[in-house]
Amino acid sequence: MNTKLTFILYCLLAVNLNGQNLHVKGNFKNAKDSTISFHFSADPLTSERDEFITAIDNNGNFQFSYEINTPRQISFQIGKNTNLIAHFFVFPNSRVSITADCKSFKETLKITGDNQKLTTIRDQLFSNNFKPDTTYLNLESQDWNMFEDKLNIFILNALTLLDSLHNKHSLSKVEYDYAWAEIYYSFFHLYMYHTWGLKIPENHQVYSFYDLLDLSNDSIALLNNNYNSYIEYALLYKYKEQNNLLLERNIPDSSFFFNQYEFGKKHLSGIVKEVFLTRILFRVLNQGVPGADQLYVQYLTDCNMTQLRTIIKQEYNVYLQTINKETESNYVIISNPEEEFNDFLLKYKGKVLLLEYWGSWCSPCIKAIPEIQALEKHFNPEEFQVIHIAVRDSYEKMKFAIEKYNIGGVNVLLPQSIDLKWKSKINVYTVPYYAIINRNGKIVEDGPLGLYPVIDLTDKLTEIIEQKE
Repeated sequence: MNTKLTFILYCLLAVNLNGQNLHVKGNFKNAKDSTISFHFSADPLTSERDEFITAIDNNGNFQFSYEINTPRQISFQIGKNTNLIAHFFVFPNSRVSITADCKSFKETLKITGDNQKLTTIRDQLFSNNFKPDTTYLNLESQDWNMFEDKLNIFILNALTLLDSLHNKHSLSKVEYDYAWAEIYYSFFHLYMYHTWGLKIPENHQVYSFYDLLDLSNDSIALLNNNYNSYIEYALLYKYKEQNNLLLERNIPDSSFFFNQYEFGKKHLSGIVKEVFLTRILFRVLNQGVPGADQLYVQYLTDCNMTQLRTIIKQEYNVYLQTINKETESNYVIISNPEEEFNDFLLKYKGKVLLLEYWGSWCSPCIKAIPEIQALEKHFNPEEFQVIHIAVRDSYEKMKFAIEKYNIGGVNVLLPQSIDLKWKSKINVYTVPYYAIINRNGKIVEDGPLGLYPVIDLTDKLTEIIEQKE
């Protein structure tokens, strides 16, 4: 094992997975808002993106502790003021301090603590100036040799800049390695994003350029979510190619998870394989996919890395608690709702409704659940009701999520055919999404559900409920 990988493994395995290993505190002078929201980049080992909201006291102080498996990027926002946004990097077993005067936020902002030199050079290293030229790529003409040449030039220039900044600021080893991984795959990710924008069919030769991936880079697998995502996309392409499924848009069968698991075992090796299998099983357990127990037993044989096994064991315990719950059913699932949206609403005429569109597969939807539940408890149930509407979901996965997150009340599983009809009334283009219906069944307001549904919607709902007519 090379020195670079040994150091990364040491840093990652040192994480106390049974406790909170990231500690952040700070002070914001002249803060008019009482909350600060933190958004974590995707975890390479689980692909989860986390959001965390904490309070700012009357003196402008805040603090929180959190558990992270790997280095992450964090963006934060004070209240809803888009002028009070910043970013920083965090590493397991670290402490970070943030201070600023909100009247001159950018000029006074200071982020200090463990491994914060990378944060200092963030804007220089990850600037928005990288805009690859893709004018030579279109449906009629592509030059993939130029594509590869330009990609390599961009990466080389960025790595040269990293070395220069490293010499000047003396980055720690883990900061340097993390930056290296982010550069290589953030550029590749951005380039592929531009090519996907051409909507090229999946059987086009562009997808052969997944060969640009290093399918055996153990150190990057532990640090970079983009890398692991492209591993998955590359294997998905190979799988669909071998099974004559290239023109299929989706593979809805739950057995697909298990097929991908076996496919990864066949085509990958080392830590890259173990991270891939961990990500697959994490989703299977998280969504309650039938057969999760058998795959978990197989995983314990296939994966030897202690850190990854610990993550999965924790998720498996949550899975067992969910399927073995012995609580009285406090919810109903409507799997055959009325085809006409107005006919469905007739059953609830006289109440103000909040329709929450969600999916068991949608992480932001799951994170919004506690706020929706708090909102529901705020009002008189004789006058107000929340109806949860699951889209692009299955009965089994929806039921598992309902029990896992205690989503009581009325739940609707919306079949695709009916979904299309209902969209003529409410064009739900993303989830989580909400719609407010007044007592007479009229749509008052609808839109994407933000991070603060209680704060955003309480006053609006109170006003509508007080309108007795």
